[in-house]
Parts: sequence; structure tokens; C-alpha cells
Amino acid sequence: MKRKYVTMKDIANALDISVNTVSRAFNNKDGISSETKKKIIKKAEEMGYLWNSTAAFLRTRETKTVGVIIDESTNPFFWEVLYGIESSAKKHGYSVILMVFESDLAEEHKALKTLLERRVDGILISPLDFNGEHLENLSKRGFPFLILGRKIDELDTDCIYSDEEKGGYIAAEKLIKDGCKHLIMFNSNADTNTAKSREIGFKKAMADYNINEENYKVYKVFSADDLITLIPKMIENGEFFDGIFCYNDIMAYVAMKVLQEKKLKIPEDVEVIGVDNTRFSNFVYPSLTSVNIQKYKMGYEAFNMLYSRMKGRRKKTKEIVLDVELVVRSSTKP
Repeated sequence: MKRKYVTMKDIANALDISVNTVSRAFNNKDGISSETKKKIIKKAEEMGYLWNSTAAFLRTRETKTVGVIIDESTNPFFWEVLYGIESSAKKHGYSVILMVFESDLAEEHKALKTLLERRVDGILISPLDFNGEHLENLSKRGFPFLILGRKIDELDTDCIYSDEEKGGYIAAEKLIKDGCKHLIMFNSNADTNTAKSREIGFKKAMADYNINEENYKVYKVFSADDLITLIPKMIENGEFFDGIFCYNDIMAYVAMKVLQEKKLKIPEDVEVIGVDNTRFSNFVYPSLTSVNIQKYKMGYEAFNMLYSRMKGRRKKTKEIVLDVELVVRSSTKP
């Protein structure tokens, strides 16, 4: 059955006035009394009128919507980033459409295509990496978009991300200063600047503190679930470690659970550090030491940057690097 929507003509007929008068009321234009405007708005609410964004787009070439594309719907890191985006978008009168592609490149392309078909005014995307022509084509067309949470060296476009190298460094430095002698980094196997930079920071700390290569190791895993089998195997193979740095908090939560199941005490036997400082890090046991990412600020400033681009207020590419800091909790020594 074809869905029937209430139109401005329906409201005009119900009040015996012109469609032009109804339109003036909705667009807050002159030439209509406040009393008439109130009657129109009240009748529209009674009849269940919904604003026709498609018709508005044909007139203004704007939909007042932006798209957000992320690759991990279950990671609480993105919840706080999205909250920042939504807060800034509302302030400017925009709505947000969220698309999730779950680390699948084909789905990322599909999400982008869907948003463009919806005629969004701009896009915020946290891509897998520079992995095709879809982002380059957007850039060449001058379509407003921003890379969220990471940097892609091959692409000259707006981006906002954290100082990931510093994050890897200060996490490793904490473990070293706490007296850990055999260090492990569980990194993401995704070919992203984020993973690479955290590993660079981790290894730089090893070099600065003269930690021999035989005393640290980097494992690259697809997901946090991989640690459920990997850590027990490491223990069974006699691999000794007393400090772990994880790519994100989700990995750290899993690592701590597996260590506890193996009767290892945290932090007495093994210290654990994550990245993101999500809200749950306060509530796991022991509470997790984590590299804080300014998640809300990232989202809020990302939309502000996109907004200025959409409005043509800025032509030059802009890059923002947010500082990070270590939040020490009970999974490491005080």
C-alpha cells in the first residue's frame, strides 16, 4: 500500500487558506500574522504533517543531514565520538545518519554510496585505510568530507585524529618505569596509520630505554577475541611476560579476563594498559589503566570542521591532532 503523507495543500484546504500562506508560516517569512501562523502550526501538528526534506532539497540544494561511517559499532569509543558529533550537529540544525560497515571494504563502499544517494551535505568517515578510489573521487569532486580518528597520508583532505605515537610511547614508558622486563604489545592487524603509529611509539620507548629486542614482542591480531586462544598458547609455550600494552580497551578487557582465568594476578604478575579510556575502564576489575583519547572533543570538532567546509568558509585543508594522556588505574602500579 502506498503511504500517504499530509501535504501543505491538505493543511491549506483544512483551513481554507492558500498553500503559499502555509509555506510562509513554515518558513517563518513575512506577510503573515502571528495568529495565522499559530493556527497553521497547530493544524499541522493535529494532522501529523512531516517536513518534506526532499522538496526542501530541490529548493535549497541542502538536506541539513550529514553521514557518519564507522567500522566498529560495538566499540564504546565510537559512542562518545558520535555523542560529540551529534551535539555539534544539533547546534547547527543538522541531523546525522549513521552507517556501519564492520571492517568490510565492500560494505564501506556501499555505505558511502548510500549516503551520497541520500544527498547528505557532508560525510564524516573512519575508513579502513586508503584502500580505493572512492575517497579520492570525493576529494576530486570537492565534496565535503572528513577523515575521522585517523590520518591517511595519501589523501589531502580534512582530518582529526589523536597523537597515536605519543600514546604508544607513554604506555610503554609506564610499563618500563614500573619495572616490567618482558613486554608484549597486542596490536591490530589492520593496515591503518593508527595501528602503525601506536606501534612506532611503543618501539621508540623500547629504544629510548635500551630494552633489547628479545625482551619485547608485538603480536598483530584481527580482533580482541583472538586473545582468548593466543594468550593461553603463549603461556603454554613458556613465554614469559609481565607487561601488556593493548591496541584498545576492548582488547585489554579480554586480556585481563584470560590472565585471571590463568590465575595470574593483575598488576602483581602482569600489568595491562589499553587505549581509548572508555567509560567501562573504571568498572572492570581491576580498573584499567588506559591512554585517554579525547573522544567527545574529536566528534564535536570534526563536525565543526565539516560544517565550515560545507558552508564554503574554508578552502584550505585542515588537520587537527589531539593530545593524549595516560590515566593510571589499578591494572598497573600506582
